[in-house]
Amino acid sequence: MHEDLAGLGSLERLRVVRQYGTRPRPGTAARLNELTASVAQQVGLPISTLSVLTERAAVYPAFHGLSGWLRLVRTVPAEFAPCTDVVLTGDAYVIDDLERDRRHRDNPLLRRFAIASYAGVPLRLHQQVIGTVCVMGRDPHTFTDRDLQVLHDAAAEAADLLHRDGGPPRTPAELLREEADAQRQEADRVAGDRALAQSRAIDQALLRQVKGQIGGEVLDQVKGQIKGGGVLNR
Repeated sequence: MHEDLAGLGSLERLRVVRQYGTRPRPGTAARLNELTASVAQQVGLPISTLSVLTERAAVYPAFHGLSGWLRLVRTVPAEFAPCTDVVLTGDAYVIDDLERDRRHRDNPLLRRFAIASYAGVPLRLHQQVIGTVCVMGRDPHTFTDRDLQVLHDAAAEAADLLHRDGGPPRTPAELLREEADAQRQEADRVAGDRALAQSRAIDQALLRQVKGQIGGEVLDQVKGQIKGGGVLNR
């Protein structure tokens, strides 16, 4: 886990993140979700995500295989995300066996979701590492050069999709439509998982507030749940 996140705060990197990263248009988001599903299938692991790192949080604009409250919230504090290692170093980060990884073996988020293996590679736009494409498994996994090449190829494709998506500035009408779409999608998620949300005591305010860029107060709530147990231990 990470205590020093200063490296995430580069103004140029955050400018690229805000323009291209956290809230792709619906059509682009659908293609990115298909891409993560393909990555998981090719590597043979159950979970794949595209993450974008703000100065404090890892946001998942696209994913395959996430479950529980993480699938609803789609955001975690950066100090708990292995993807932070990738963004801070600009290199791939691989965990073949969580028990042998000194940095993350006591990571409560990975423990809660029974993650035993991880591999992530940089997602680059305009010479900035804005996030990662990664895979995760429930069991130890020896990652091959082919596995990493699958991730690098997917990261290049994702960067191209995000670049085209973030091209011309959105018009006010587009922003309004996207906001309406996001609200409808969130309402559908909340309605479909109401029983899960209630059983795990997820604050409904948390679900309403989290839209791409997570707010500081909400982030603190999620952080408290991870560190202190709460919904994670149920």
